[in-house]
Amino acid sequence: MAVQSSSITLLYCPITRERFRDPVVGSDGHTYERESIIEWLHSHGTSPLTREPMSASSLRSNFVVKKLLEFEVQAKTKNYTFKLNVDVRKKHTRPLFQAHGKFIYEAEWLTNSNAPEVVILRLAGTRALKEADFYVKLTNHMNIVRTFGIVESDMEDRSSVMLLQEYASHGDLGELLRQQVTLPTEPVYRKIFAQISDGMSFLSDKHIVHGDLACRNILVFDYHQNDPKHILVKLTDFGLTRFSCLYETASVANTATLAIVPFRAAAPEVLRSNHRESYTEKSDMYSMAILMWEALSKGQAPWSHLNDMQQVCSKVLNGERPSQPLSCSDILWRIIMECMADNSAQRPSFAQLKSMLSALNPELKQISRFDMRYF
Repeated sequence: MAVQSSSITLLYCPITRERFRDPVVGSDGHTYERESIIEWLHSHGTSPLTREPMSASSLRSNFVVKKLLEFEVQAKTKNYTFKLNVDVRKKHTRPLFQAHGKFIYEAEWLTNSNAPEVVILRLAGTRALKEADFYVKLTNHMNIVRTFGIVESDMEDRSSVMLLQEYASHGDLGELLRQQVTLPTEPVYRKIFAQISDGMSFLSDKHIVHGDLACRNILVFDYHQNDPKHILVKLTDFGLTRFSCLYETASVANTATLAIVPFRAAAPEVLRSNHRESYTEKSDMYSMAILMWEALSKGQAPWSHLNDMQQVCSKVLNGERPSQPLSCSDILWRIIMECMADNSAQRPSFAQLKSMLSALNPELKQISRFDMRYF
């Protein structure tokens, strides 16, 4: 029987569905519980996820996962809540990035040298509506930027929330593509889009609307312009709409992160009526189509020739859409156009989009939500 990849949690073996005790990585690049994968290989002789030939002699301890397991235990004892300048600190007072009430600071641990590299994300004008462990569990997916907990401070403004998140060495997808001399191959693009779809499908299952899907909110953890096997991207900044179930506005609406409407990538129904019911998985799907266009256009902003947002809104509401990028095949463009349908009911779900992309790239069917090579 084949191993299914329906479970989401990062620290669990894809064979046993149980938390790792002794994680090992095989020649297929995936991580398993040692005892379980050895038993599997004795019976099958192939990877349970890729079907490639694999032997027990290829297994190596996954020390990255082991360290993360140790860190998880320590974080749980703190209820996933960390103290600024006690557990972790900002490396610099000036943020790496800031826009629309969002500030990202390079950070470092003060108490745990084995912990992963992190940044502090501060959202001004917002308050968290859930406990810290909720954010941790919500990001236990390989294609969602991992949140390790909430950072508390006696010095910071009470009308803001600080999240401790993993650091992406390659930065965001838009900036990475703009820096490339040549564009990635289409199989690489499809792998990127499939991973985003996988993460978005998980959020949809949790009834979370992203609200701002764009290349700037896709962080890159591994990249190769020609090899889809060396691609790992993750979603960030989800739920930052004024109707979010994750946060609430804590200050004047026009200064809060939650108040920002991304007009250039917003679905027609959002432009027609910016109300709670307009934000759905299908409005995110329209933004996903714009994201795919943006990526295929080397990180170019949609409707970049228009400075007036009213002009952008008018074009979208009149049924106009960005033109097909030169780097995009006709078959992929048909999928993107379906995702940009004016009628939201005619757009696919994210699970359906991933299936469409997998049909184009047979190797994408082997994408596993348990792939633990990178974190």
